[in-house]
Amino acid sequence: MDVILGIKFINNKFEEQNYTEIFKAPLICLFFTAKWCSPCEIFAKDIIEVYEDANEGEKVLEIIHLSFDKSEQEFKNSIADKPWTFIPYNDERIESIANKYGVRSIPVFLLLDSNGNVISENCRKEISEQGPKVVDTWLKLVGKSN
Repeated sequence: MDVILGIKFINNKFEEQNYTEIFKAPLICLFFTAKWCSPCEIFAKDIIEVYEDANEGEKVLEIIHLSFDKSEQEFKNSIADKPWTFIPYNDERIESIANKYGVRSIPVFLLLDSNGNVISENCRKEISEQGPKVVDTWLKLVGKSN
């Protein structure tokens, strides 16, 4: 996974995060988003509920936020209330990862397996239909059980 996504990540306080800890979670999702994108911000509220519910005990779900914000200040505002992991603003990996996964518009939310292959491209729909219970569905998709 680190070959695809790299090893430098931050939290919403701009503290570096240990990538080996990030990749220990059985569920890794990529969230391509931006503060200026109102559907992204609306969807982020749904994701926060899923993320917090999934990680009440042991860490099960990690979300890696890839920002298409237009300024560093916009990025700072965007991540302030989000509890997951971020690739730093304007990092060259964002474009590379977006190209690898064919991201042409946002929001995009993808579930990956441990090799970086897309397991589900329908995460937005799955979250809207199942809410926090979607985590059980995803764990089955990646061959884990909760």
